[in-house]
Amino acid sequence: MPRDAETRTINLTEQRVHELTCPKGKVDVFFPDEKVKGFAVRVYASGMRTFVYRYRILGKSAKIVIGNIHNMHVSEARKQAQKYGQLVAEGKDPREAKAENLAAVRARREEAKRKAITFRDAWESYLAARKPHWGERNYLDHVRAAAERTEKLQAGVLARFLSVPLDRLTSQAIAEMISDERTKRPTAVSQAYRYLRAFIRWLQDMPQHQGIVSSDLYKSRQIRDGLPKNKAKSGDCLERPDLATWFREVRAISNPIISTYLQGLLLTGARREELAKLEWKNVDLKATRMTLDDKVDKDNGRVIPIPPYLADLFSQLKARDEAYAKMKERDPSPYVFVSKSAGRGYIAEPRIAHNQALERAGLPHVSLHGLRRSFATLAEEGGATSGLIAQIQGHRPSAIAEKHYKRRSQEVLLGWHTRIEAWFLQQAGTLFVYAEPIKNYLADLQRISMSR
Repeated sequence: MPRDAETRTINLTEQRVHELTCPKGKVDVFFPDEKVKGFAVRVYASGMRTFVYRYRILGKSAKIVIGNIHNMHVSEARKQAQKYGQLVAEGKDPREAKAENLAAVRARREEAKRKAITFRDAWESYLAARKPHWGERNYLDHVRAAAERTEKLQAGVLARFLSVPLDRLTSQAIAEMISDERTKRPTAVSQAYRYLRAFIRWLQDMPQHQGIVSSDLYKSRQIRDGLPKNKAKSGDCLERPDLATWFREVRAISNPIISTYLQGLLLTGARREELAKLEWKNVDLKATRMTLDDKVDKDNGRVIPIPPYLADLFSQLKARDEAYAKMKERDPSPYVFVSKSAGRGYIAEPRIAHNQALERAGLPHVSLHGLRRSFATLAEEGGATSGLIAQIQGHRPSAIAEKHYKRRSQEVLLGWHTRIEAWFLQQAGTLFVYAEPIKNYLADLQRISMSR
């Protein structure tokens, strides 16, 4: 290093390192310190100055930058040079040690950043990742479970955790949530706990979230003891004597969209969401059939008949929406059960109107899914076979014969579906004019019933 040899060692002080200059004609020059061997200030022709440590390792010359003179005091830089000298004495390369230290610092920062992620951020990632694998109803239930309070809706059970960093989510916090909510909304608490349990398991599968929360977080005795006890679902199904008051009060609902939707659930046994998002393009009133999104056949959907009474209700809705669209000078809604207030464009929350109708009728609570259960139960009481009911409802075939041989045509299905609907209306005392074959069918049923 001939250039360095020309520079004598000097006592590097804070004042001196700011005064040193690079000789003309040179790009840079090193000014070695007289106190610590290898420690020097490197001065560039541009005026920039840095502290460096020069050394030999494995027979080769090397140097490492300690820092800029404006960012650290000379005494601090000298101490760092001494540390590097100790590493060299131990046969270690300071550059490798520095790289390892930087990597460790970055790793600590990344880990702190990883652990600082909030429940909200991780929950939103979870919903986005799982949405393609869930039905729409299941996805919306997850959204509501952690939804924040609005003017119309109370906060979801999990909303209290939204701002909590994941690494501060504890068994105690979960137990307190269950304790606070179990008496006010036990069903929601049980559902939220199941969602939270699946969420924690998902976190363990994601490399970016692994280890932040314990995989046993939801298993503590305090949590399990606090959970609402599961009760066998009793009822949640209309009985034949209930049909008269149920139809009377549901038909009296002022909103014809909700009224038709609820009657449609009972008369088709459809799942609540697949009927709610039904579009007019999938309804053929001339052929009296409609195509629903189907849980079993997700690609093609499920084609089922529209029996006469329900078809008449659909026709009234269609005429009503077309007249309203014409008055507003806009296109009609694509949805059968349109909702102007729901962001998704179709009916979102018919349960309130249904619960009010049940209360007026003096009937016990029946959920919207209970209407699907009611269709299956009462249709069989009205003479329909279980295989036919399953085909209308979109159940998976439960026997070899049903799976491979008994797939009824739409014509046959419509005939039987019309009989089912007519029997429902007969039990309800709801007047609707059917063709002669159906009238005769009902009369035969009536005679059979009376002779028992």
